[in-house]
Order: sequence, then C-alpha cells, then structure tokens
Amino acid sequence: MKTQETERTPTQARQAERGRPVLAVLVASIALVVIGFACLALLQTTGVLPDLGIIESAPGTGATGSQPSQ
Repeated sequence: MKTQETERTPTQARQAERGRPVLAVLVASIALVVIGFACLALLQTTGVLPDLGIIESAPGTGATGSQPSQ
C-alpha cells in the first residue's frame, strides 16, 4: 500500500484551525468562567458560602477580618 504525501511549506505545516468553531469554543469557555466567578461572588455576599478567613484585612484599614480583635 502506497501512501500519498502532501508537500507543504513550513508555514503551512504550522497553521492551526481557524474559523467560527474555534472562536465559539473560546468565547463559550471565557463566558463560563465569568459566570462561575459571578456566581461565587453572589453566593459569598449573600452569606451562603462560609467565610474561610483566607484573605485577611490589612492592619489600620478599619475593615474587619475573620479573626476577632483582642
């Protein structure tokens, strides 16, 4: 069985797929990430998610963190 080889230039060999399907995947994935972050922000502001105390407020800012003041 003989295979047919296609001659391609180095530029042609490195080209990726282009067009609407690739753009649709990119836009959909970015939209899902933005929606996910928005949902997490809404859940945290409504108090549904517990405060883990990972991000502490800077001293002297007047903001209260999860640690009680002494």
